[in-house]
Amino acid sequence: MAENNSNNTFPFQLKLYQNKVPEVIINKTVLADSKLLPSLQTLMLKFPIVFLELQYPGKLTAETQEFFRNLETPEKLTVIIENANQVEFDMSPIPVLPNLQSALLRLKHKPSIEEAVKQISLFPEMHSPVFDYLKFLQDDALDFQDIVKELEQNPTLTNRIIAICNSMEKAISHPFENLSRAISFVGIEGVRQILIEEVFTILSSVFRNQRDKLCHLRRSSILAGMLGHLFGTNPHIFWRMRSAALMHDIGSLVMAYYNPKESERCRIVSKAKKVTTCDAENLYFGYNHQEAGLLLAKAMNLPEYLFPAISKHHNNQIDPNDILLQATVIANGYINHDSEDIGFNNYEDCIDYLEDAKRLADKERCDKEFAKKAAKLSPNDIEGRRKLEEEIYGLNENIEILEEFKSYSNNTTFESVKIEIMFKEKLASILKDGYELVNF
Repeated sequence: MAENNSNNTFPFQLKLYQNKVPEVIINKTVLADSKLLPSLQTLMLKFPIVFLELQYPGKLTAETQEFFRNLETPEKLTVIIENANQVEFDMSPIPVLPNLQSALLRLKHKPSIEEAVKQISLFPEMHSPVFDYLKFLQDDALDFQDIVKELEQNPTLTNRIIAICNSMEKAISHPFENLSRAISFVGIEGVRQILIEEVFTILSSVFRNQRDKLCHLRRSSILAGMLGHLFGTNPHIFWRMRSAALMHDIGSLVMAYYNPKESERCRIVSKAKKVTTCDAENLYFGYNHQEAGLLLAKAMNLPEYLFPAISKHHNNQIDPNDILLQATVIANGYINHDSEDIGFNNYEDCIDYLEDAKRLADKERCDKEFAKKAAKLSPNDIEGRRKLEEEIYGLNENIEILEEFKSYSNNTTFESVKIEIMFKEKLASILKDGYELVNF
C-alpha cells in the first residue's frame, strides 16, 4: 500500500509491510517544524515497529535531535539511510540501517538474538556471584564497611582480591593480610575493576571456542590501559579504560554464538569492503554486535560507564568528552587496522579528542597544585609566584599520545598476549602486569 500526497499536505510517502510495519519515506531536509515528526509520533503510538526511510537528498538536521532524543519508545523506530551524512547527529539508541532489506531482516533476527542473550545468561558459568556483586556495587549509598562485609561472605573471591592487591608493586614489602586492608588500598573502584576482570575470565570459559575474539578483547584492553597510563596520576582512569576496552566487543561473542556462519561472513565482508563489522552485520542481520553487547552488559550488571564503549565504538559521531569511549575506539581501531587487519575503523579523531582531554586534565592538575603552593606565598611576592608558575607549568609537557601509544603497542608484552588469552592462570599474570603499569 502506498499513499502519495499530491497536495503536498504531508511531504512524505507511506507504505505498509506485512500488514503491520508502516514505512515513512521522505526525500527532503527535515527541520524541527516538519510535519513528519508529529506523524511519526502518531504512528509509533499505533504500531510496534515503524520504518523511517530518508531517500537522498533527504536529511535529518541537528535541530531535530531533541525530538528523537525525547521519544518514549525509541526501540520502535528504525531509520534507513544510504549515507551517514544524511543524519547530523548520533541517533543511538535508534537503529540506523542501510536499506529496507536490512530493516526487514531486523524483524526476523532481533527477537532471536535477544533470546540468545537470555540463553547465555542461563549458562551455569553465568551464575557466578561476581554478577551479583557488580549489581551490589551499583548502590551509590554503600560505604566501605558494607562492601567488606558483603564480599567476606565469599572466601574464594576474598582471597582472589587479596592476591591481586598483593601482586601490586607497593604491596610487595607490606603484603595485605585481610580484605579490609586490601580494599582500603584499591578502593571501591578497584574492587569493581577486579570483578570485571573476573567477568572476562567467565566469558573466556563460556566462549572458549572464540579464541580470536577473546584475544582481540585482551589486546584492546592492554592498549587502552596504556592510554590510561599516559594520563598520569589517577589510577581509576587507567582501570576504567582497560575495562571499557576489555568489554567493548562482548556483542561479537553473542553474534558468533547466535549464527557462527553468518557472523564469520560479516567479518570477511568487513575486511574485503573496508567497512566496520557493524556495517556488515547490519546488512546480513539488520542488527549488530554493539546492540547485542549492550543487552549482555545489562544482563551481567556491568557498570553503566562502560555502556558507550560497548554500544558506540563503531559510531560515526563520538562524544568528545567520553575518554573511555575514545580510548576504546583508538585501541580497537589500531588493532583492527595495524595489527589484525580485520576491518576498518576511523580512530584518528579520537586521538585528537584524547590529547585535548589530557591537556585539560594536566592544566587542571597544575592549577590545583599552583593554587595550593601559591597560598603559602606573600601576596606581594611576584618573583616567587613567577618561579612557582615556571616550575609547575614548565614541567607540564604534554605527551603526544599517538607517538607514545605506537611505541607501547609495538612492544613484546603486546605481542605475547596472543598466546596467553585462553588460560585462567595466564590471565592472572596479565592482570598483574596490567596493574603494575601504573605506579600506585
